[in-house]
Amino acid sequence: MTRAARDSRASGDGYQELSSMSSMRVMKPRFRRKTCMLRSAGVAVLIGLFLATSLTLGRRDNLHKVLLWVHSHRVAGFAIFCLLYVWFTVLFLPPALLAACAGAIYGLGPAIPLVWVCAVVGETVSFLLGRFLLKKWVKELTADWPMWTALDAALSEDGWKLVALLRVSPVVPFSIINYALGSSSLPVRPVDVN
Repeated sequence: MTRAARDSRASGDGYQELSSMSSMRVMKPRFRRKTCMLRSAGVAVLIGLFLATSLTLGRRDNLHKVLLWVHSHRVAGFAIFCLLYVWFTVLFLPPALLAACAGAIYGLGPAIPLVWVCAVVGETVSFLLGRFLLKKWVKELTADWPMWTALDAALSEDGWKLVALLRVSPVVPFSIINYALGSSSLPVRPVDVN
C-alpha cells in the first residue's frame, strides 16, 4: 500500500470522496434523462408555438384583427401587445412590423419605451433559451461558423461593447444573435443593457 493511500485511509477523506463519487455516478443518468426529457418537451412547445403563431398571425387579416383588438382594449391590449412582441422576438418572426404598429396604436412617444422594453424582454428570453434549453443545438450551429469562436473569445473580454455592435449590425438577424449569445460565455447583464 502506498503512503498516500495509507494517509487518505487514515484520515478517512479518501473513503468519503470515493463514496460520494460513486453516488454521483448513480444519480447522473437519471438526471440526464430528466433533463433531456425537459429539453425535448421545451423544444416541442417552442416549435408548436412557432407554428401556431405563424399560421394564425401569418395571414394579414388575422394580425390586423389582433391589432384592432389591441387598439380598442387599451389596458388588456397593452399586455397582449407586449406578449405578442416578445413571442415574435423569440420565435424568429420579424418584430419590426409590430414596432411600427405600436407607433400607430399608441403614438410615437409611448411606443418607443414600450417597444424598447418588449425588445429587452424578448432578447432576454431568447438568450436564456439559448443558454439553457437549446444550448446543445445552438452550439452545433455556431460550431460550423469559425468566426463565432473568435467572437466568443472577444465577448469574454469586452462583452457589452461587442453586444452593442452586434445589435446595430444589419448583417446578422436580431433573433439569431440572441440565441447565439446564449451559447457564449457572456453573462446575462451585457445582453440586457443593450
